[in-house]
Amino acid sequence: MFTLLQRWGPLPKAAPIWRLAAVRSLHATPVAFVPAQTLTKAEQAKKDIRKQLRAIGKPASVPPKKAHSSYLIFALELKDELYPTLAHLDSRARIGELGRLAGERWRALSQSEKEPYERRAAENKKQYDRDVKEYLANRTASDIVLEEKRFLLQKKLNPDAYVKKPLRDIDAPKLPLNPWFLFTKQAHALTADRQREILGTSLANLSLPEANQLLKTAFSKLSDEQKGKLEADYRKALKEYRAERDEYNRTSGKDVIVKEVKRIAKDAVKKPVGRRKKKVIKKKKPTLRLKKKARTAKKLLKPKTKKKAATKKSTATKKKPTAKKATTKKATATKKKTVTKKAAPKKAVTKKAALKKVAPKTKVAVRKA
Repeated sequence: MFTLLQRWGPLPKAAPIWRLAAVRSLHATPVAFVPAQTLTKAEQAKKDIRKQLRAIGKPASVPPKKAHSSYLIFALELKDELYPTLAHLDSRARIGELGRLAGERWRALSQSEKEPYERRAAENKKQYDRDVKEYLANRTASDIVLEEKRFLLQKKLNPDAYVKKPLRDIDAPKLPLNPWFLFTKQAHALTADRQREILGTSLANLSLPEANQLLKTAFSKLSDEQKGKLEADYRKALKEYRAERDEYNRTSGKDVIVKEVKRIAKDAVKKPVGRRKKKVIKKKKPTLRLKKKARTAKKLLKPKTKKKAATKKSTATKKKPTAKKATTKKATATKKKTVTKKAAPKKAVTKKAALKKVAPKTKVAVRKA
């Protein structure tokens, strides 16, 4: 409705709005209704990873690109010549056809024709090594942490795609070799005669895949004691490596940066906490069954209330005589007090009278004497 009014301007006052809107909507271009899309768990996870990548940002120093090989230099020069002839193909087919033609022409070249390309490749390699040294010298701890974190997130985002692994930190301690690599290292360190004695042949006479296969069979035939010794050496080296790594992370400040990057990535995915609405509990209307239950409950409660009232009355009546007894006790106590008060002066009078009666007799007795 709003879009129609906005498109054709104000409407006349006389005409009803609903009628004009209905008439004009016939001439308007139909707008498709797009419902809100609900993402699957996998799609939501990828969306969260993209949010985290945006939140943590990119490292300040960028690693240099790898140097081109002699064949790649030749193929890139040939690209400008062959690309116009492959314009009728789509992008994927064009790249495949270009690689096929470049490979055929490279194999057809003689060694003298390949030499200039190889010379340029060697120069590029030297320049790349210089750039890498400079990059590693200028790289900070925060750059290392960001590169490692971005690598892990990108691997999660596209597990099948190739993701370039970040360059190793030069100052950081190296991971120890596991039992298999320890065995291969020890085997290659042996002399040729000793290799013939243990393995049957010298490893120098074999290609890399053949040597690996021979060492695999030899490793599987090792006794439990020999394997246990290799495992013990590996565990000891791993313990030392972990202690060195923790010390290095603490001194370089890498552990603090790792915690901060993790916090930023977590906050990027965290859902905003809004005001929680109070749950409104609707009271259920009493049904016939509930009404019947209420009636029965009232009936059951009535006799109990009567009994309680009767017991209260009986207790009240029992308590009343005790009150009467208390009043009678008080009355008797007051009577006794009054009696004692009245009786006391009478006794005093009698004593005085007795003295008067006795006194004259004594006087008379004295005179006679």
